[in-house]
Amino acid sequence: LYAIKINIMKKCWVYSNFDFNLLMAQNNWSDDNIPDNCAFISICEPNYRNEKLGLYHWFSKNRYNVINLDFYDIDSYYLPENESVKGLSDKQAEELYQFIENNLGKDFYIHCAAGMSRSQGVARYITDTYFDIYPKESLRAENPCEFPNLHVVSLLKHIYFNKHL
Repeated sequence: LYAIKINIMKKCWVYSNFDFNLLMAQNNWSDDNIPDNCAFISICEPNYRNEKLGLYHWFSKNRYNVINLDFYDIDSYYLPENESVKGLSDKQAEELYQFIENNLGKDFYIHCAAGMSRSQGVARYITDTYFDIYPKESLRAENPCEFPNLHVVSLLKHIYFNKHL
């Protein structure tokens, strides 16, 4: 039984932008060459994409196995200039939830700037909710998702429980 579980266990791997760029290059994956058995979640901060720093969405657009999201690593707060800065919105959480549901059974590759909070929140939701497909062992040993953004986790779980209970 254990050997069978290992064969069907899928990846739920989290990366920083830098490490994600390396992954893409090592696999010769590009915007035009995306494997069907993988799903990619790209998270950037709105208005703070910088190609020189490697902070950008690798993919030019969303598609069935790619979703690009822009939100800050916070719940929400206001800057002194009254510019509203928001974390993952309810609408984005619904889109992300549906994307995950539509891609269950594929290997997930998730990245944000540092790979330490927003992307870990998504991975934690996936491993907590779909543990039969993505057990904790499906996480990268180099990034075991110990510091997830709890706002991201709670919004996604809230949507899941409203739809499944």
